Formats: sequence, C-alpha cells, structure tokens
Amino acid sequence: MLLRRRVIFVLAAGITATTLVIGGASATLLAQQLGRIDGFEQGRQATAPGGGINAAIGDQGTQVRNEQTIPIPAPEGFPLNQGYQDYVDQVLVYWENSSSQVERLRCQFNRFSYDSGICNYADPTTSQMVAHEIAGGIIKYEAPDRAIIEVDKKRIALPPNASNSNLEYRNLDAATMEKQRERYVSSGDAIFFYDYAEKQLIKQLLPIELQGQGIKNSPLPFLFGAKADELKARYWIRPITPDNAEKQWWLEVFPKRRQDAEHYSRAVVVLGGDEFLPIQIQLFAPDHNPVKVILADGAVRPAVLKYQIYDFQNSEKNFNFNLGVNVARLWRDEFSPRPQTLLGWKLVEKEAPTMAAQQPAPGVGTTPIPR
Repeated sequence: MLLRRRVIFVLAAGITATTLVIGGASATLLAQQLGRIDGFEQGRQATAPGGGINAAIGDQGTQVRNEQTIPIPAPEGFPLNQGYQDYVDQVLVYWENSSSQVERLRCQFNRFSYDSGICNYADPTTSQMVAHEIAGGIIKYEAPDRAIIEVDKKRIALPPNASNSNLEYRNLDAATMEKQRERYVSSGDAIFFYDYAEKQLIKQLLPIELQGQGIKNSPLPFLFGAKADELKARYWIRPITPDNAEKQWWLEVFPKRRQDAEHYSRAVVVLGGDEFLPIQIQLFAPDHNPVKVILADGAVRPAVLKYQIYDFQNSEKNFNFNLGVNVARLWRDEFSPRPQTLLGWKLVEKEAPTMAAQQPAPGVGTTPIPR
C-alpha cells in the first residue's frame, strides 16, 4: 500500500512575501473559476508556459537533434534525503504501473494561461492573478506512441475598466478561433503540427532510433507512458503534496536536460483518483520568476509570472468501440493525418535529423537555469 507523505518546500509553495508579487504553484488552486469554458466541469485551474501547443510543436526538430545533452546543475534542495527519495521512487513506480495499464484514453481539458506581461490583474476575492486566456480541448491517446492534443475553444480576459467594473471573459469569434486552433498529432514515426493561420500541416519525421519516442517530447511530456527510470534520469523530482489534498499526490519536477529547460523551468504534476494518473499539470516558463528584485542602483526588476495549468476531466480509459469495426478504424485513422483531405493546405515535410546533427555544441547546457 502506498503511504502518503506530505511536505511543502518554500521553493514550490510560492509563499507570498514583500519581494513576491503573487503566490505560486499551490496557490493557483484557489484562483478564480470565472470564465471556465461552457460545458466543462468545474475544477482546479491549471497552467503552462505561454505559446500553447503550437509553439511547443514548432521546436520538436530541435528536441530530436539535441538528444545528447550536458546536465544542468541541480536545483536547491537536491539531492533529497533517503527517506524522501524512497517515497518519490515508490510514487513513480505506482505511476508507471498505472500508465502501463492504459491502452486507450480520451479526456477533456481546460488550459489556464497566465502572463503578467499580458494581464497583471489580481482577482480581489482571491488576490491571485487571473488567467489572461482560458482554453478548452480534447486529448486522445493510444498506446504506446500515438496521441492527439487539440484546442478548439478559447476565452480572453477583459479586466475591469472605466466602463465596466467587473472581470469578464469573452469567447473568440469564429473567424479568429479558426486561426488560433491548435492541434498536435504523434503517429509513432512522425509528429504533426497544424498551423491553422497559415494553412500548413508541418510533418516532422523521426529518425528510426527515435520512432515511438516522439510522444515523450509532446507539449504535455508527463501525460503519456510514464516510466520511473526515465523520469528520474530526465528530471529532479520531489513531493509537495498539500495537507488538505485528498487522494492526490503532488510532484514538483525540474528538468535536467537543456532542451526541456528551454520550454519550462519547472513543473508540478498532480496524480489522483482511483487510476493514479495525472489530473493536473502545471508548467512554468523558463523566464517565470515571482521575485521582484531591487538592484543596487535602486532600479526595480519586476517579477515575471508566466505559466500554464492543464486541468483534465471526463477521462475515459480503455473504452470499448461499441459501434463496431468502423468506429475503431475511424479512431485509429485520426492518428495518421492525410494532407490530401485538407483543401487549400500545404504540407511542409521536415526530414529526420541525422545522428551527426544530434550532437550538441561543446559547452551547451553548462550554465544554471535562472529560477
């Protein structure tokens, strides 16, 4: 039986002080429910670095080329003492066992995007910065290496102004939403990014030795196919479960690889429910820094708050295709995009990187990541 151990680290909790503009990871769970996408269940807010799925997919080629990296120095507080490390190892094994039982999965999600440079308005009822954008979408997964992540709904924050004293969220109009849709597909031997604004389907081929692993570099790297040894090799991990969290296990994660750190400086993965799978993922941008710094000359370097929270709901695991073979075939066809069906679109195909191209430049990744 997995025993629960709760511990809060100051780095993870984002405790508010005179030098902090706003609370961090755990504080976001108390943030406003305003503006939630219609038809989605109420739940906790979740966020990730700015740019959405599209921005993450655009760099997949770089991630493949730089597979060999020089380690990043460990964050403060690592290595863990043996008791905490044993506990983390136990949680990761449970997580891996749960993930290994997933053959098919589909769910809805809300994505809350926060960026103090875009919307630095705090909800007066919570004192928390509000999300500047709330998106809704779907995820589909078929083991071991096929996945679809799609955003098809967005709302934008409208902070109070001279003519309106209330915070509001407004749906994007149909024409704008069509250009801002996001869609990512992993087919096993390639990854696809749909650029709706330019009407381009970008196909990034994977080298043979990495085929089946593209899903590990998806915009949500902790959602699919967790492997305990791979997670420990790729990240520094520690427990930060709040005392009031029931049937939840919170892990704070820091990247060890330079290419991961280019997309997020840290993450919080919340495992929960009877399935012991992620119910929330928080991703913090590389330049996220909640500390306001007063320099020697009196100048102020403002805090930068930039993160996204993904909140997963209505999850179905290993469901049956009750309507027969045709439904099962249509499901599997979704993971193999057909450019010819996209009228007026252009296919942009990127060749698989060579092994020589995967070698990093000398010295890359030797400097600490600012936190």
